[in-house]
Parts: sequence; C-alpha cells; structure tokens
Amino acid sequence: MNSSTFITSVMALCIALILVAACTAPVEPDTPAPVTVSPTPPPVDVPDTSVNFLLDPGTPESCGLTCRQATATVTNTGNETAHNVCVALSVSNSRGERIFLNNRLTLQRCIGDLAGGESRQEPITINADCGAFGTRCIGQTLFLRCRVTSDEKTRQFPDQVMAL
Repeated sequence: MNSSTFITSVMALCIALILVAACTAPVEPDTPAPVTVSPTPPPVDVPDTSVNFLLDPGTPESCGLTCRQATATVTNTGNETAHNVCVALSVSNSRGERIFLNNRLTLQRCIGDLAGGESRQEPITINADCGAFGTRCIGQTLFLRCRVTSDEKTRQFPDQVMAL
C-alpha cells in the first residue's frame, strides 16, 4: 500500500468513526421550556353595514359642447338610515387643473336622509368651464371624482375618465 492510499484510508476511517460516534452518542432528553398559551380569538373581519353607499353616475348624454346630463342613483347599502346625504362631483384634467362645473369647483347635491337599502335617483346637469378656447379640456383626459357623504360616513369613489 502506498502512502497516498494509506492516508485516504485513514481519513475515511476517521470520518466513519466521527459519524458513528455522533449517531450513537447518548442523547439527554431536552428539558422543554415552559410554554405560556394565551387563548386569542381568531380575527373576525366584520364589515360595517350600518351605512354604506353605492353610486351609479348613469350614462351621460350631451346637452351641448361642454354640457352633460345624467341621472345618478345613490343607494344606501347599509341597514341604518344615512342622514343628510350629499353627492359631490369635481373634474380635473390630466395636467391636474381643476375644471369649474356650473361655476363652482365642486358640484354638490344634497338629497336628505336615505334609509337602509333605499335608492334615490337625481338628475344632474354639468356645464364644464374649459377656459378660453377650451384649453383645459381639448386634448386632455378629464377625471370625474365622486364622493357621497352623510353624518355617519364619507365614501370616495374611484376616479372615472370622462369624455367631453
């Protein structure tokens, strides 16, 4: 046996002895650490159904170059009465400029109380002030923002792209 074969055999024997010693060494039982368990109830996601709103802005129809008419429907999807319900509309363009609606930055229509599950339709006419030569609107994407508020809740709806 040459010296390199002898060294390889000795190394293999040492590794085998280490593995046998590690696998057959007496194992002392682990002392378990004290465990404190506090009962925690699972999280319950309970939706607030007292007052909530849906808004259907309706289908706008042209009543002039910068005028649109629609019948919006507001629904209280909750089970309690919403008091002093108001719908607010505003428009801005893709440059972030606010567009006046009926000579105001925000067009607001208050419809009073809305019982749980009740819907109400409101006709809305919007005259947009697009500035001199229509520069705030022509070639711009317009965004309609709708918000419904009551004494109990405010709901902001996602922006809608508005065609002029």
